Amino acid sequence: MGYYESTVLTAVGTATAPITFTSNAATPAAGAWEGITMYDNTQTNTKMEYCVIDYAGSVSYNGALDLRGTTHISFKSSTIRNSAGYGITLDSESGFQEFTGINMSNCVNHLITISTKNLPDLGANNTFTASSNKGILITGDANYADPVVWRKQTADFYVDGECDLDGSIEIQSGCTFRFTNDGMFWFGYYANTKVTAIGSANSPIVFTSASASPAAGTWEGLRFDQYVQTNSILS
Repeated sequence: MGYYESTVLTAVGTATAPITFTSNAATPAAGAWEGITMYDNTQTNTKMEYCVIDYAGSVSYNGALDLRGTTHISFKSSTIRNSAGYGITLDSESGFQEFTGINMSNCVNHLITISTKNLPDLGANNTFTASSNKGILITGDANYADPVVWRKQTADFYVDGECDLDGSIEIQSGCTFRFTNDGMFWFGYYANTKVTAIGSANSPIVFTSASASPAAGTWEGLRFDQYVQTNSILS
């Protein structure tokens, strides 16, 4: 959708009468069809609500829902399940206008792969059930012009490589970040940066290795540079 011309999709079901995108096989399995892809001509009033995307992912490096060059999608109260690849893939220019009430499960790869700059698009009240050693994959740098919140989800965040981060960032209690071998967060190198990461005794914020069998030195760490402000806190 939206590859050649301006395109609007309005797919709004209800809790009792959802709109379902699925396989035509009598006995479907994950990867029975490719999925739904939205390109940069997809317009801002595009919405999917109470939709089910089932048994997609025949191209394993794509998602059952694949966004390319668009930040204009409202995705609410919907389900993605049984993907042979990712649940949702977003390229570095893609994000959501709204993303709440999403149920995702039974995906072979990560549930979501998203750029760090669009990570704040992931809203609340989502139910994520990830496969072993999978979750929400985040990559790339971000310089936030306005304050943002990284919300806790019911799946861990996986960090691939170095992420240079600037701006005002609040990390919610209970978030877990799992880093690959060269993974790190580098805060405040380019611009004024405030980091607010306040967990609790029962719901700490965890920064750790993505390895299934971690050892000391399996990721790089957290780096706070010259532009980190005095009101930053890790607690």
